[in-house]
Amino acid sequence: MGGAKVKDKIKLIYNMLDIVDEMIIGGGMAFTFDKVLNGTEIGGSLYDEEGAEVVKDIMKKAEEKNVKIHLPVDYKCGDKFAEDAKTEMRTSKEGVKEGWMGLDIGPETIK
Repeated sequence: MGGAKVKDKIKLIYNMLDIVDEMIIGGGMAFTFDKVLNGTEIGGSLYDEEGAEVVKDIMKKAEEKNVKIHLPVDYKCGDKFAEDAKTEMRTSKEGVKEGWMGLDIGPETIK
């Protein structure tokens, strides 16, 4: 599951939890989940305020259905969203630096 807004995909996520064993949350949506669930610093990354309100409900249903939710363990971050951006890899434990934004999943998550 990816994209920017959790709110736009709530029904899809809830319905998918009835038919999958595992779900990967990526894209801009991952930053909302990571911030809500783990308190991860996300800098200027995408954050869906309305969607954040349902993250815990989604996780509760996943637990009830025995669905494992996977979040990124690392991110490719940039100082801006542009081809000439300065980039670096950061773990989700390190978070995204202030003034930077998460751009994509990192190599450990890809593995």
